[in-house]
Amino acid sequence: MEIDPNEKILTSNYPEKTRKTELSSDGTFGKIYEDLIEASHETGVRIDKAPAITNAADLQMNAFLSEGKMPLVERAERLLDLLGEYQQKLANPAFTLRDISPLVDELKADNKRLVSSVKSLADGDELKNILNQIIVATSVEIIKFNRGDYVNP
Repeated sequence: MEIDPNEKILTSNYPEKTRKTELSSDGTFGKIYEDLIEASHETGVRIDKAPAITNAADLQMNAFLSEGKMPLVERAERLLDLLGEYQQKLANPAFTLRDISPLVDELKADNKRLVSSVKSLADGDELKNILNQIIVATSVEIIKFNRGDYVNP
């Protein structure tokens, strides 16, 4: 098979259409545009400026903190992570109860902080119900550990 570089390979069966923008002879677009520009200057819209920030160190730059619930969620996640670590150490025979005791103390402290924070939420808040379940589960595990339920399993 021979390829002839002078031969056209692709040809179009449709005639090429050129796009032409038609300008209106009466200048309506220009007139409307000018009217809009003038109207925008004439409106008496008052733009209030935001107050200046005097001390940026006092601001917390976290968008989630504006709701006030993010620290609670972070505390709950930390408590759940500690419960997971506690569960793994209880299941591992290499760890003694004496090794796990500092973790239980940490669970107790975090649980106490979460309880004090949950009291500020409204009664109908769904987050409050979830946090209460986490608090109860943690409290039960602390009581079981301190009561000696895991001494001779």
